[in-house]
Amino acid sequence: MEYMFRQSTLNEDGSVTIPRSLVERWKRQCEMAYKDLQENEKNSDRYETDRMIAIFPKIKSESNGDVKGKKECLECDRDNPKG
Repeated sequence: MEYMFRQSTLNEDGSVTIPRSLVERWKRQCEMAYKDLQENEKNSDRYETDRMIAIFPKIKSESNGDVKGKKECLECDRDNPKG
């Protein structure tokens, strides 16, 4: 996500504009099966996955083990769309 913000333009209202080329690339990657990605794209996915896995224990520790599941998080989003 940091990369996305570094590549984007910050607008006066606080929103960001993502360059069209990145939107097109990321949409293509989202729609493509993992096995069909280029090797450098797979490596990028592996790197990001490793980063996320590394923070899971910290999140669990900080929440005293009370980590919400996907369903519960979706319910939170529905009940409080602004976060």
